[in-house]
Parts: sequence; structure tokens; C-alpha cells
Amino acid sequence: RAGFSVIDGMDISSGMLAQGRGKGVYRNLIQAPDDAPPPIPQGTYGAITAIGAIRPGAAPATLLSDVVDALAPGGILCLSFNEYALRDPDYLAALEAERPRLESLSEETGNHVEGVGSTATVFAFRRL
Repeated sequence: RAGFSVIDGMDISSGMLAQGRGKGVYRNLIQAPDDAPPPIPQGTYGAITAIGAIRPGAAPATLLSDVVDALAPGGILCLSFNEYALRDPDYLAALEAERPRLESLSEETGNHVEGVGSTATVFAFRRL
């Protein structure tokens, strides 16, 4: 409905991939290893979203570099970091390390989990 014709998904959890299969919108659903870089083709994606995916307890900060590598030049990355990721020096360092390869398009902080009082910041970048 939003105009995307090819959508791939990746997760370390087979349960989350099963939920994705049930939606019937993904070209590929890939189970990422939790102990190695993900099998993401470099420079091929025009857009990547990582909403709530790269954070303590989910995916390591080092994954951000692999995600940026997967973007084609001019590609868009939409990324969220919850308040825990934003307080973790590893996640902040990973974000700062990638900034020379990214043009910042927007940054907005808001509610993360309604009723709990937690926040998250959503960043939008263009790959240089």
C-alpha cells in the first residue's frame, strides 16, 4: 500500500520470522545468526528500517555498521533507539561512527511504550 514492491525481513528469532510469513508481504525472510554478521548483501537496499531492532537485549550496536553497508548510495535508513540504547555508550559510539557515511534527514523523540513513560528517538538518514 505504501508503494514498496520488494520487502525483505530479517530476525534472529524463528518465531518472529513465522509471524512475518503469516503477513504474506515479504519476498525473503532471513534468520540472522546471533554470533556472526548478518547475511545482508552490501549496497543493494534502497531503504532499510530498524525500528526497535538494534538495542540492548535485541541486537548488538555493531549491527548498525552492517545495516549501513547494506544500503545503496542514496538509500534511506529509518532507525529507532529507545532510551536504553541512547544511554548505552556502545550504541551511541556506533551511531557516531556511522554519521560520516550518513546525511541526517530527521530526528524525533517521542513515546516508546504508551503508558510506561519510556521514550525512543527515530532517526532518518540518507546513505552518502
